[in-house]
Amino acid sequence: RVVIANKLDLPAAAAHLRAFKRKFKVPVVPISCETGEGLEDLKMELRTRVLAAGGKTKLMPRPR
Repeated sequence: RVVIANKLDLPAAAAHLRAFKRKFKVPVVPISCETGEGLEDLKMELRTRVLAAGGKTKLMPRPR
């Protein structure tokens, strides 16, 4: 399992993320859909997990 934490561009998000990580011991991928921050990390994390599970994946080209 992996948690995707969105809205990391908001002021209180970093503190909330730290508290969440302390409380729940699960992998977290922080992202901001508003700014695009972390989206490449999310894609790589998902690709890695799919491949590790024996699946095949093809990354789509990035829209321009």
